[in-house]
Amino acid sequence: PTFFRKHRDFIPLQLKYDISNREKLRGDMITDAKTVEEDAIYLIGYSGSTKNGFHIIGRCWRLLHKNKYKIENRTDRKFLIGVNDYSMFDNEGNKPVFTYIASAQVNSLKSIPNGMKAFALPPSKYVVFYFKGKNEDSLQPVVDYIYREWFPNSTCVFNESNLYDFVKYGEDVDENGESEIQFWVPVV
Repeated sequence: PTFFRKHRDFIPLQLKYDISNREKLRGDMITDAKTVEEDAIYLIGYSGSTKNGFHIIGRCWRLLHKNKYKIENRTDRKFLIGVNDYSMFDNEGNKPVFTYIASAQVNSLKSIPNGMKAFALPPSKYVVFYFKGKNEDSLQPVVDYIYREWFPNSTCVFNESNLYDFVKYGEDVDENGESEIQFWVPVV
């Protein structure tokens, strides 16, 4: 307890049970939450703006799955990464507009296949939420839980200099079609 009081990090593994939000907020899917420090994260993949709709997200993923074998020097072949880049965020007509990136993590940005782009996420401290699910399912209930319930009840503070979050989707699926999914949020 003394260690945690000095560091002031409160990472609740289970928050209060609120029956009124049970159908909407899916915190029960989260199996673990940890803080981690990461150096810069280098990515290669496809990106697009959600300005004309969220269909761009599926388009980026289809292109990545079709061409991921062309990406050299991947650091972790067990995961692909989806980044929500809010640096140019706009809530145009009550429809959120941001840049989405479907990518693979690499150890350098030297070799970029035709049609793909390179991205670099700066060094940061993150809160990482672990759970299992189907990669094609919507993460909205889990994301709502994290941002609307978990963060307000923790002492973690968003890193306003790093306006993004990302998801690591496991490539290995079990007999139920589920894989490990990690939701990463930059904090200070």
